[in-house]
Amino acid sequence: MVIEQATTFIKINEGEVKNQSRHVVYDDSCGKPCKTGDNIKGLLTIGYGRNVMGRGLSQEEAEYLLKNDVSEVYEDLRTTYPWSSKLSHNRQVVMIDLRFNMGAAKLATFKNTLSAMEKGDYKEAAKHLLDSAYAKQVGRRAIRNAEMIVLG
Repeated sequence: MVIEQATTFIKINEGEVKNQSRHVVYDDSCGKPCKTGDNIKGLLTIGYGRNVMGRGLSQEEAEYLLKNDVSEVYEDLRTTYPWSSKLSHNRQVVMIDLRFNMGAAKLATFKNTLSAMEKGDYKEAAKHLLDSAYAKQVGRRAIRNAEMIVLG
């Protein structure tokens, strides 16, 4: 009972900082959302006053967030690239990893890779993936993804 009451009390007193319907990281000294390059005066905070830098996340919290993110990415892929749901399990995993790692906008620029995946030309898809700036940036992750694309 006391935990529920304290939770409600903190939610009311802390307030929340959102962008549309999503909680965002904010500077608790001014209550404004943080953007790359901002000078932070207070603490990086999210939700209802969660000190991101001081407290971080437990393993269970991080995995809960990851599972939610992966589910969201999976649904986005099914909508944006309906053909992706017909891919083998491993190729779907690669598509999820690419979308999770790069975001929707960046993944959409991989026209040759996506076109080859859709056509079932997996060697060509892997070749285009490995010929990208992404592959140079993430190294072994891109190689593993390319191998999974080819092997299915």
